[in-house]
Formats: sequence, C-alpha cells, structure tokens
Amino acid sequence: MRTLNKLTVQEWAVRENAVNVKKHWVRLTRACNNRCLFCHDKEAQNGTNIPFQQIHKELIEGKKQNATRAVLSGGDPTLHPKLMEIIAFAKKTRYSHIQLITNGRMFAYNNFLDKAISEGLDEITFSVHGHTEKLHDRLTGIPGSFNQTLNGLKNALAKNKLIVSVDIVVNKLNVKFLEQTLHHFIGLGVREFDLLQVMPFGRAWDNRGDMLFNPARYSAHLKKAFDLSLTPGLYIWTNRFRPEYLGGFRHLIQPSLKMLDEIKGREAIFNAFLRKGQKISCFGKKCRFCFLKSFCSDLHNYKQRGRLKSKKLPVCLGHRKENKIEYLVKDRDPNLYRFFDFFRQNRYFTKIHTCASCGSRNGCEGMPVDNARAI
Repeated sequence: MRTLNKLTVQEWAVRENAVNVKKHWVRLTRACNNRCLFCHDKEAQNGTNIPFQQIHKELIEGKKQNATRAVLSGGDPTLHPKLMEIIAFAKKTRYSHIQLITNGRMFAYNNFLDKAISEGLDEITFSVHGHTEKLHDRLTGIPGSFNQTLNGLKNALAKNKLIVSVDIVVNKLNVKFLEQTLHHFIGLGVREFDLLQVMPFGRAWDNRGDMLFNPARYSAHLKKAFDLSLTPGLYIWTNRFRPEYLGGFRHLIQPSLKMLDEIKGREAIFNAFLRKGQKISCFGKKCRFCFLKSFCSDLHNYKQRGRLKSKKLPVCLGHRKENKIEYLVKDRDPNLYRFFDFFRQNRYFTKIHTCASCGSRNGCEGMPVDNARAI
C-alpha cells in the first residue's frame, strides 16, 4: 500500500470518516471557572446555567436532525448542577456518543468522573493551552488551573473505555511551544488533538497584543507541530486556520462545510447586514486575524455589487473546456446559506505546495479547498 509520507491511505480514510460524523452541539452554561485571555465567548457569559428543560429540547431536536453525537459545551459544562442528569438523558435519547468539552478541572475529583462515565459519557475533550504550569495558568488567568486540569486528564486517561482528547487554542504566547506541548501530552497517553487558531473576538481582542499573531511569521514552529499529524495512530485536526497557512499539510485543511459552524455562530449579524444593511461590527481591523476573512470580504462585495462571480477552475483539475464564469445574483430576500453554498464551491479557493512548480501559477487563483484536500 502506498503511503502519504508516514500516513497510510487506510488511516487517512479512517480520519476522514471521523470528521463526517454528524454532531449536535448543546450549550449547558454561560459560566466558566477559568478566565482565559483568548476567550471569544466573553459576551455570551453571564454566570448562569441553561435551564434543564431547554437542554432537553435541544437534545431531542438534534436527534430529529439525525445527529449521532451529542457535544456538551459551555462556558464550562461541568459547572451545570444537573450535568449527570443531562448526560443520562442524552444517552436515553439514543445518541451513540456523548462528548464533553471542558477545562477538565472538575475531573480532578475521581468520584465526579466516575459518575459521569456511569451515566453514559463516552469522551472528554480537555482544553489545555501549554505544557507548563506557568504558561497554562497565565493563559487561563487562574493560578493552579494547570495542575487541576492535569490531574483530571490523568484520571480520565486511566479509564480504559473513555476517549480522551485535547484542545489547544494556538495564540501568540504559546505558538512557539506548540510542538513541546503536543509532545508533553502525547507522553501522557493522549492521541487526539484539535489545534484551534485564536479568533479576534472577546478577550482575545481585548488582549490582542499578547494573543493575536500572523501564522506566516511562525511557520517554522507550526510546521514542527504539523509534522506530528503524519504519525500513524495520532489524530491531529486544525480548526479556524486559514488554508494558506497550512503549507504542505493539505490533510489538515478543514472541509469547507466546517466554516458553517463559525457562520452559524454569527448568523444574526450576517443576516442583518444582508437584509437590512446593518454594519458588521467586527469588519475592519479584526479581519486579518480572522478565519472568516475571505467569506466576509465576498459578502461585502456581493452586497455592494448585487452579484458575485465564480473563480476559474485550474487546468490541473481537468477543466479546460468547463471554465465558464457563473454568477450569484442578489434577490430581494438574499439567503445567507445560498450565498455560503456558492462561496464554498466557487470562491473558497486556495493554493497548495505543488502550485509553486506549476507553469500556470501566476494567472491561477488556486482551486476549491475541498479539491485541495483530496489531491
């Protein structure tokens, strides 16, 4: 069997299947016991818990949409006083997999962890942002949080049937230590990581001097971390990294549909712009740090010009005779999702490392992101 560097084609297929599982995210709280410098959820947090009945309705709605995985998040979901009942209800509702996104501090208490597992919890994703107490605690704003999270992580790793993964929000303070951080947790037994590019919202914008960075300037540090993604048995994903920053690691580019998660989170803002002309409040200085930069830029052009044209498909994809330009024309009631479908198929393009040796590179706009992932 041929290999993709160190990664077999068979393992590649397994990873792709894992990405395509239908998930339903449910927020349990608007509270957190950390004060992360990069938290983009700041505006949504008011110290409260989502009512139990509302969470029930959300879980039932997810099953109606044929979701198989329930993802419980916050804030920090472990602060909800009825967490165990919520997990039990999700299991009763026949989700095949129940996942919790948390800073993990509560799992330092083994009894709390055992109870969650007995109610049906299948996976815990720990948010850990450095390999040392000094770095992690500076980022979370809570002294002692690293040791508590680490104890929770070790407790979880000791449970044979529990899947344990780690989220790392990559920012200016920890990007130089990303490889060391991965190695540290790999050494503890973690085999799945999600690397999330910091977004220019909430506290991340308030602390932008320490948080926001240009990934191109740290490409050497990122490459060392991305190299680990080619290790068999190790699962590394990226989240909110723009395709142009992923170099030769095409397998780390997010599927174009993943962008929809970010768009849904700002749906009201985008619809107010499209339908009522209300300004997108974050448009401007924040854009150069944002995963949605190209989407928002095209949305503005579409609004101003009344239409958006497709980019030309490259010759390397075999489309010499099919390079006609298509247009999305704005109607009286423009639809955000119709726009997104056109954007991701006809405008969301990138170049890959092999483009550098192509004779047509100067006049080429690249290829659709999903094609770049598949080559």
